[in-house]
Amino acid sequence: MEEKYLGDVYLKVKEELKQHIAGKPVAVIFDETPDVEGRCSLFPNSLHITCMAHTMNLIGSAFCKPFDQLNAFMLSFSQMFYQAGARKRRYPSFLTTKPGGQKRATMAPNPCATRWNLWLSAVQYLSEQFGLYKGFIEMEIQVCGRRNSMRCYKIKSWFSRCRFS
Repeated sequence: MEEKYLGDVYLKVKEELKQHIAGKPVAVIFDETPDVEGRCSLFPNSLHITCMAHTMNLIGSAFCKPFDQLNAFMLSFSQMFYQAGARKRRYPSFLTTKPGGQKRATMAPNPCATRWNLWLSAVQYLSEQFGLYKGFIEMEIQVCGRRNSMRCYKIKSWFSRCRFS
């Protein structure tokens, strides 16, 4: 609420509020606000303190950004299963039948740009299964042939361009 829009009503309510809370400890907690300075019109001595969770989220988000190739791979890999029910069924089956695969296979976590901790979970999952992906992609291209989505071909070309130690 800004003074210029509310005029006399603003001043009256502000005075009533000051009288009501005078001498009492006051804590005003905002979950989010786009206008940090806007909070100070009612409480001119207020102090903005960034919560620890928000600070950690900013650090985590900054950490994810430099990994362009990894982000592109994770996006392509998750998109490969979009509207592909049969592929979603073949993938866990493929993982359980291969040496080094899981006994109980699950789909990869879907990385999310706004939740870096989910991004880390997706990276960990993908790194654990990474050696099996090339075989799965090649199998999918054989099984589906021309009907295969461009995403499979995109990931296959990504594997052929990249060298792994």
